[in-house]
Amino acid sequence: HDPCEATAGPMEADEVGVESLALSVLASAVLGAALFAIVWVFEPLVACWWARRRVERPGELSFASETNKTLRFPSLLSDGEGEVDLSVVVLALNEEARTAVLLNDIISRLQQREASLSGDSNHPFRFEVVVVDMASSDATSSTVSRFTANFGSDKVRLLHLGGFQGRGRGHATAKGVKVCRGKRILVTDASGVVPFQEIERLEHALGALTSATERDDPEAVAFGSRAWLILHPNRPPMSAAARNLFQLFCMADVYDTECVFKLYTRAAARRIFSNLHVQSIGADCEAIFRAGLLGIPVKEVAVAWAPTSPKDVRSASALQLVRDLIVMRAAYALRVWTL
Repeated sequence: HDPCEATAGPMEADEVGVESLALSVLASAVLGAALFAIVWVFEPLVACWWARRRVERPGELSFASETNKTLRFPSLLSDGEGEVDLSVVVLALNEEARTAVLLNDIISRLQQREASLSGDSNHPFRFEVVVVDMASSDATSSTVSRFTANFGSDKVRLLHLGGFQGRGRGHATAKGVKVCRGKRILVTDASGVVPFQEIERLEHALGALTSATERDDPEAVAFGSRAWLILHPNRPPMSAAARNLFQLFCMADVYDTECVFKLYTRAAARRIFSNLHVQSIGADCEAIFRAGLLGIPVKEVAVAWAPTSPKDVRSASALQLVRDLIVMRAAYALRVWTL
């Protein structure tokens, strides 16, 4: 009798057990990855559904004045003509330092314009800056509050969004735009990657679009573009994929929708943001896409772009943008989302 034969059975059993365990672990990993992919793909639809059913926090409906008095925000959707000439919406998430730099630049430039037109009683210039704090964990809100104390809440207002939902760029953009008083509304972010003086390019383009209509409340959108930087080494590869998808399925003559530097007339903003669905980064694409569907004239304008931080260029965000774009186009095509 060979003693090795006696041990062959248990050894084979052990090998079978290891193989079964490996297959079980592999199957669990594949199933988990599949479930994660499904949840990730459908997240824009769920986020839209949830946003329309959540109860707004008190801080999303009111702002603090320079005397710390609580005042209610106006409403773009219900109010008529704008009270000020220009509203600047600044999106900020953990941008304490850069928010202060950008606000100083914006206020300084617009105060100069205000002073230069102060002698014109027929066309005086008024402006406001609305900073949307997207649930920051740093002192972004405190920084904005200091500007409100210095310049007054007629000039600088803070909209603080709390919770996870506050971190979605689409959600924050729509919230900020809807509380503006401006006849024209510029949306930018606190990173300052597009210098604020580039607004003059957008204003010129917007003026050309609105001069072609006789309406008292013209509809038009001028948006910044970095298409001339498409081969820039800092642009993530997925940005090109998003551009190609948008041109293929949405608007063939648009080259850069994701630049957070867009100027809307009040009438255009009211129609576009009254029913914006995407809550995250893809909202910029949806805003331009909705403008096209609604017949609102749009103009793409080349602007400067100077990223100063690694978080200004994130491939993960670009991948999320591609996901948002595909889901958005499918949702409109299947009439899950409507105008």
